[in-house]
Amino acid sequence: MVGLRDGSAKVGTRGDSTDGARDLAQYTPLVKQIAVQVAGSIPRHVELGELVSAGYVGLVEAARRYDPERGVRFEAYVAERIRGSIIDFLRSLDWAPRSVRTNGKRIEEARSRLTCELGRPPSDEELSDAVGISVHDLRSVLNSISTATVLTLDKTSDGDDGEGDSVGAGVTDDSIPLPEEILEQKELCGYLTDAVNCLPEQARTVIGLYYVEGMQMSEIGMILGVTQSRASQIHSAALTLLRDAIQAQLDPESAPDMSKPKGRRARRLSRFHAAVAEASDWKDRLEDRHRTISVDLESMISELEDRHHQDSDEFLEAHMTGNTESNPDAARWALLLDKSRALRHKKGQPSTLAS
Repeated sequence: MVGLRDGSAKVGTRGDSTDGARDLAQYTPLVKQIAVQVAGSIPRHVELGELVSAGYVGLVEAARRYDPERGVRFEAYVAERIRGSIIDFLRSLDWAPRSVRTNGKRIEEARSRLTCELGRPPSDEELSDAVGISVHDLRSVLNSISTATVLTLDKTSDGDDGEGDSVGAGVTDDSIPLPEEILEQKELCGYLTDAVNCLPEQARTVIGLYYVEGMQMSEIGMILGVTQSRASQIHSAALTLLRDAIQAQLDPESAPDMSKPKGRRARRLSRFHAAVAEASDWKDRLEDRHRTISVDLESMISELEDRHHQDSDEFLEAHMTGNTESNPDAARWALLLDKSRALRHKKGQPSTLAS
């Protein structure tokens, strides 16, 4: 780049004396003005600063070659030299020969004219006849132009709002998560599964049946032998435990201090957090394997069998014939058996809780 500082750059012209040497610094606004004009008609990947630098070269060359005897004002001459220098710089950046650009311009002009005349885009045969070249040569020129087009990941063309189209937006898919986001999601799911399996049995059953099996809270209450409102309370308390335990693992600094728990509840929370932390290591949490939620209904079924001195097969046989109406646990027992059978059938399939 040609530097013009503090208005001190002076270059003599042909026929000028030393006293007539021109101060080029006063023409720097003209260089920038012409560079901005040219930049408005070229792709955005060419930096304005590069055009200004090329214009300064033209300014210095104009001052050296200017001949006042030709009767041309210096200001008009220097403007043409600046613009010419910028154009020469742009041509040096062009990957395509000038002949390709010339033919491409002819083809585009013919395409525009034929589109207006025909009311539709012309075919290659019609376009080649209008330009006066063969179809093969036409396609060769178009291929040369397309391969010589330079695109940038920032902007390629102006839109209606003045913003350019982004090539990066065309080759990337925002709906696909980044690798680090995938790892974070896997670890979060691993901690969530561990935390659910570390819950007390009743709370674990509520979470598993509600989120994995999609059961209603009224059905879950019946399975547990509690009211619907009590089942909802267990659900809310379980969510609080899960949230605090996962936060303690993912962001230990923001989690409450559990090193010296005070009181029975604090000690239970401390033991729960420790159990979640020790349930698996980071490799297990990031592995692509099925991590299931443990929901055990067999203990509740065994409790009913012991209470009524009847195994489940006998109960089902009696239930099918309507001989369990006097059994206050009949509806719960039947629902437990039905859900337990469904869970055994699904055993080994992936859990949907983590997703």
